[in-house]
Amino acid sequence: MKLFYFCVAIVLSAGVIAQPGKKDSLIKLIRTKEKLDTGRLLAMTELSYLLWNINPDSSYLLADEANRLARKAENLKVRGRALRQLGIYFRKNGNIAQAQLHYDSAIEFGKQAKDDKGIASGQLSLGLVYQEKGNYAKALDLDFEALHTFEKIQDLRSQGIIFLNVGQVYLQQKYYDKAVSYFKKGVQIFESINNLPLLGATTESLAYVYGLTKDYSRAIEVHLQAKKILEKTRDQHSLTYTYGNLAETYFNLGQNDKVLPYLEEGMGIATHEGYDDRIADFKKIYAQYYNRIRQFDKALRYAGESQQLAQKVQNIELMRNATEQKLDALKNAHRYQEALETYHLFAQLKDSIQNQENRQLVLAKEFAFNEEKLKVENASLVNEAHLKEVTLQRTQLFVVILLLFCVIMTLLTFNYYRALHRNKKLRLRVQEQNEEIQAQSEELFQAYEEITRINESLKSQVDFQTNQITGYAFQNAHNVRGPLARIIGLINLAERGLIKEEEMPSLFQMISVSAKELDEIIKKINLSLETGGIKEDSSISPE
Repeated sequence: MKLFYFCVAIVLSAGVIAQPGKKDSLIKLIRTKEKLDTGRLLAMTELSYLLWNINPDSSYLLADEANRLARKAENLKVRGRALRQLGIYFRKNGNIAQAQLHYDSAIEFGKQAKDDKGIASGQLSLGLVYQEKGNYAKALDLDFEALHTFEKIQDLRSQGIIFLNVGQVYLQQKYYDKAVSYFKKGVQIFESINNLPLLGATTESLAYVYGLTKDYSRAIEVHLQAKKILEKTRDQHSLTYTYGNLAETYFNLGQNDKVLPYLEEGMGIATHEGYDDRIADFKKIYAQYYNRIRQFDKALRYAGESQQLAQKVQNIELMRNATEQKLDALKNAHRYQEALETYHLFAQLKDSIQNQENRQLVLAKEFAFNEEKLKVENASLVNEAHLKEVTLQRTQLFVVILLLFCVIMTLLTFNYYRALHRNKKLRLRVQEQNEEIQAQSEELFQAYEEITRINESLKSQVDFQTNQITGYAFQNAHNVRGPLARIIGLINLAERGLIKEEEMPSLFQMISVSAKELDEIIKKINLSLETGGIKEDSSISPE
């Protein structure tokens, strides 16, 4: 248990040790900023974090002022960070209920502000509360949820702190293999980012587990590594744990000659710095050492002094251990009456611790029961809210459908009346076109009658001309052909020599007569063509 408090202290104070110059820069930022912007308010919360282990009251005032200003400015992110700092203050002062309340509020504000780092930091701190209460399952749930966020935002330092916390949870449950695994992961991360304070704390935790599993050679090796790291950081309080653990490890190995040097070194630091809890622990180890080498008077003296200091710092576990060493010294010194009285005190302290552990176990179970009950109630509320949401969604869907139906009907009505108007215009236009077509039809009918009349006239002319041509052909065939045939026949006779020379004048006379006859017939035909008087049956005879 003492290592748990050691790790909590080193984790929460690591920022001050690792970044001593950051405090001045934050103070400068707060003083130079004129407006209450997010940067200035966040600087106040960071400074509060750096001061919590040096000056808790100043840390509280800064966080409280940042929370007040953030509430005024409605800055949810800063409110979440400030409430976490207030939770750290209450937890340091033993007010676990207020600490848990502030951590829960910090996580809620972080969720509202979508501040992943703020949420995860709140979960980390709340996990420590559940760890102290013995509710390890809840502590691990919060730690792993925070770890997932820190991995997402690539915050290696916080990832290492989660590994350290998870290792402590498994250590308290005596799952030593898992504790070693997570402590090693923490060591790797802190080495990669060169964070010596956290590296020293995690290395010391790893060595402590090796001691519990009686792997003393490895425990001593790792304790010495932690000692070198913590000496570099000048973290005197943490060094006292390392010296005490080294002394106990050599004591368990039976190497008494190596126990005293580490006890004296650690006691010197604790006395110089005024660490009463550490002095009480060292005096208990001194008593254990002198009981081993059978110097019971010295063992009795150191055990009594350890008892007094343990009572002063109100550390029941340390007082029980000191009382146990006092009991051993009294029994070995044969002071049985005092031993009996001391045994009664030891039994009471043992029962008190057992009762405290049982009470923590009962509280943890009660808390788990209440939490399960809250989960069921929350599930019921969630279901009820879901049903309401579904009903609301259905109502909204019905309203949307109704509105959509109204819009569609409006559009259809509008289109219907617009179509009616358009059809009316089309009917008027069609009527006008029909009237135009009827007028055009009448004009076409008149034109058709005119064309018919012209065709009939043309037909009459064609018939007339055909009759003339027929009459001409008739005249040509009957009247013209006769004189022409006689002329041709007379000429043919003359060519053949059938006409005698003395008959030639008569021949010419006959040709002349026929020619004149033919000429007279042609003149009459031409005259008939001009006057239209030729008939098919008319006869033209020469005068």
